Amino acid sequence: MQPKLRLRKGTYAKELLQIQIVYYCRDDKQFVIDAGIDSIFEHQWDKKNQRIIGHDEADRLNMLLIKNLGRVTKIVNEYKWENQSEKPSIEYLKAQYFTVASDKPKLNEKDRKELLSMDVNYAYGVFLREKEKTNLAPQLYKIVGDNLKEFTKSRTYSLMEIDREFLKKFLDYYLKKKNLVSKGKLGNRTIEKRLKNFRTFLRNMEIEEELQVNPAYKKFDSGLPILDHQIIIPTYVEFQKIIDAEKYITLSKKFEYVRDLFVIQSCLGLRYSEVIRIRNHMIKTLETPDLSGKSEEKKYLEIDVVKRDEIVFLRIPISDICERFLSKYGNDLHDISNQKYDQYLEDLFKDLEFNDNISTKERWGYDRPIYGKKFKYELMRSHTARRFFISWAVDHGIPDKAIMSWTGQKNIDVYHEYVKLGKLGSQKLYEGFKMFDIPEKKVDKVDDSQKNKIRDTTQKRKKLQPKDE
Repeated sequence: MQPKLRLRKGTYAKELLQIQIVYYCRDDKQFVIDAGIDSIFEHQWDKKNQRIIGHDEADRLNMLLIKNLGRVTKIVNEYKWENQSEKPSIEYLKAQYFTVASDKPKLNEKDRKELLSMDVNYAYGVFLREKEKTNLAPQLYKIVGDNLKEFTKSRTYSLMEIDREFLKKFLDYYLKKKNLVSKGKLGNRTIEKRLKNFRTFLRNMEIEEELQVNPAYKKFDSGLPILDHQIIIPTYVEFQKIIDAEKYITLSKKFEYVRDLFVIQSCLGLRYSEVIRIRNHMIKTLETPDLSGKSEEKKYLEIDVVKRDEIVFLRIPISDICERFLSKYGNDLHDISNQKYDQYLEDLFKDLEFNDNISTKERWGYDRPIYGKKFKYELMRSHTARRFFISWAVDHGIPDKAIMSWTGQKNIDVYHEYVKLGKLGSQKLYEGFKMFDIPEKKVDKVDDSQKNKIRDTTQKRKKLQPKDE
C-alpha cells in the first residue's frame, strides 16, 4: 500500500476540511501528517481524481499536494528497495520526513550496488504507482509497463542492463506487436510515443531517485520515419447534421449521449479525458465587457488539466450551443471508456452517412508508405472534436494565443498539427480585401478610323518580316 490522501473535518470550523497524508507503517502503525495546505470546503475536493477544484488557487495547491505526497512516497519506496519490500517503521518515516534533504545521508557503495541489480519491472511498478498517485497520465505509462513485462518475461534485467542493444530489441518487439483493437501493426507514431514514455521512466530513475542508469537511452534514436498528421474534421454542414441528428436517424440513449459529448467537446476543445470531468461547480458566470464597453454576463468553464506533468488552469467561454447540451445533464457528465466512445462515434457517423472517400497514407516500421482509401466515418474519433474546435477558431480569425489558452497547448508546432483551414478562411480573406478602394482602370475608346489604322500597320509589319527558307 502506498501513502494516500484523506480528508478530516476541521477542529474549529466543521464546514472546513483538512487534507492529510496517511501511510500504514510496520505493525499497522499509522503515520499521519498535514498535507501542508489551507483547509478547503467539501465541494472543493474531487474525490475521484484526488485533487482540489473550484478554488482560486487550485493549481498552486494541487502542485503542493503532489510535491508533499511524492516526498512521503519516495521515502517509503527507497526503504522498500533497500529492505526487500519491508515497510518502514513509523519512527524511521518521521525521522526521514522531517530531515532536510541536504542533510540526508548518501547511499554507500554497497547499497548502491544492491540497487543496481533491482529488476527493471519492479522499478517500473514503483514509478507507475507514483504516477497514479499524482494523476499524471498513468494509463499511458501503464500500457508501456504491460509491454515491458511481456518483453522481459524470459529473463530479468537490471537498470544498468538497459543499454543500446536492449533498446533495439525493445523497438523490434514493438515493430512486430499487433494492435489489440485493429489487429494490425502499431503505427510508427504510436511506437515513438511508447519509447518516449519508457525513456521518461529511465530519466526519472536517474534524476528523481538518484539511481545509476545506463546513459545509452539518452542517445538512442529509433530512426522511424513519421508521417504528418492527417487532419480529418467534419464540415460545417456535417457538424450541423450532428447537432440535428434526430432529424435523420433514430437515436438510442447511448448514441444520444455520445452525440452530445462530441458536440460539447467540439465547442470547448477539450480532450475526452478532460471533458468527462466537467461538473456543475466548474461553470462560472462572469461579467465581461462587450465591444461597446457595456458589461454582459457570460458563462465560462473553469477546469484544471494535466499538461506534461504540470497542472494548468483553463477558463473557456461557453457558447449557447454548448450550454444547451450541457444543461441536459445538469452540467455533470458521466464517464464511458474511451475505446467504446470511439467505436460508438464511428457507428453514429456511419448512420449519418459521412461516406466521403478519404485518401490515406500509413507507415509501419521502415517500409514504404501504404496508400489506400477509407470512408470518412472510419477516421473520425474523439480527438476529431478537439481538431474541429481549433480549426473552427482559426477559421474565424481568433488569435493563436487565445486558442492555446483555452486548449492548454504550449508547443506551437503541436498546435499547428490540429489546424485545418476550411473554405471560410479563404472567404474571409476575400471579404477582408473589399475594405480597400481599388480604382477601375481607365480605357480610352477607339473609333473606327483608329481601328483601321492599327490593322494596316500590323499588316505592313507582317510583310516586312523575313520568310523562312
